Amino acid sequence: MAQHKRASPGGTAVTDYADPRERILAAAFRVVARDTISGTRMPVIAKEANLSQGALHYYWDTKENLLLNLLAWLLTAFREGRGISSGDSVPPAEAGEPAVGLARQMALVRLLITKEPEMSRVYYDFWVQAASRSGPLQESMRHELERYRSDLKRTMLPDSHPEFDIDALAAVFLGLLEGPLLQLALDGDAFDSDEYLKIAERLMSEAVGPALR
Repeated sequence: MAQHKRASPGGTAVTDYADPRERILAAAFRVVARDTISGTRMPVIAKEANLSQGALHYYWDTKENLLLNLLAWLLTAFREGRGISSGDSVPPAEAGEPAVGLARQMALVRLLITKEPEMSRVYYDFWVQAASRSGPLQESMRHELERYRSDLKRTMLPDSHPEFDIDALAAVFLGLLEGPLLQLALDGDAFDSDEYLKIAERLMSEAVGPALR
């Protein structure tokens, strides 16, 4: 991927993307963050990307196809621990280091909460759309859930636990990590995110502790 300044919904021009496809994806990201998926229109994306509608349709012929590629672009950034708007990132975690894996996941959630509200909003808009109808989008999001749980098991959990089923524990951890993003997207004043993350981190550490002793 070409090196370039990352586009920010806060004002950095999407034309800073040299690759036309990424330029369109960055424009689509900004439009969805502002107008939601259901309110997004292809002519608006073309205008945001400073391209003609013909040029836009040359790369993606339908809105659904473009949105599926936008989702893949967003999820790649999410898995890499990279913010789209800020360009900030968190280091990766390797298998067999639960404390490092937990710290990495908490750092990623903090990044999304503090510096990536648009990324969080677009991410959950995709969840809502996927839950409301079957098809390629739902399949993509289901695959992402499976991949996220597998990543949590690989980086944060031991092979076995004396009290809990590992698959169920990964699902609980996923809920604790994603829960604040959903609540903040819908009701940002409902709770103290720092306090939430502190409690969630303690609960996850205590849950894994018996398996590591």
